[in-house]
Amino acid sequence: MRVAPYAPSYFSEKGIQTSHPDIIDCIISAKWPNPVSQPQLFATVHSSMVHGPCGALNPKASCMRDNKCMHGYPKPFQDHTLMDHEGYPLYA
Repeated sequence: MRVAPYAPSYFSEKGIQTSHPDIIDCIISAKWPNPVSQPQLFATVHSSMVHGPCGALNPKASCMRDNKCMHGYPKPFQDHTLMDHEGYPLYA
């Protein structure tokens, strides 16, 4: 699950430096709510906080442009949070 893309800029506006992946991992965490003990929260997250499916699974999704997701999904899986060339976090 991906977190809100505006989170790094929000922390920057508040004076919190998030230029290092370890700091980002301490501040931002994304985990699925328990569907048994938190069914309403799980349903809300599932319906409003998850992108897709798109790409080959759903080529007619509204995010698709020229056979590619305009938001860059699916994102590759990685073991650790990294920073791209513009300083944007690539979440683990």
